Amino acid sequence: MDLSQARDLLLHLHKALMEYQKIEFERTNGLVQNPNHYYQLVLNDPTFVWLRTLSALVVSMDELLEKPEELSEQKIQDIAVYTKKLLTTSDKSDVFASKYQAEVAASDPVRVLHAQTLAMLNQ
Repeated sequence: MDLSQARDLLLHLHKALMEYQKIEFERTNGLVQNPNHYYQLVLNDPTFVWLRTLSALVVSMDELLEKPEELSEQKIQDIAVYTKKLLTTSDKSDVFASKYQAEVAASDPVRVLHAQTLAMLNQ
């Protein structure tokens, strides 16, 4: 697995998830007023909290990519295994898993990026 490509795919997936979550938020609560309002929602609103798991994973990948001397095949493999488990777990008691699987089922862009990410992880 190419860590840089995996990170880029996860970042696109994260963006698609955020956009879908924003649409869902607006259906219930009205339009997000401006970028600052959106930023505050992402940081503080319970609707977006579950996405922090994926955010943290992307940050971890960024940190590893900044220190190539610390990168090993084992670390890359561990990240691939963790990421695959995160994106395929269907445990309804896990907040990330239940919300993620619901968005994969409901959003075409999320579904496509999900499939592309899993394909990369399986290489």
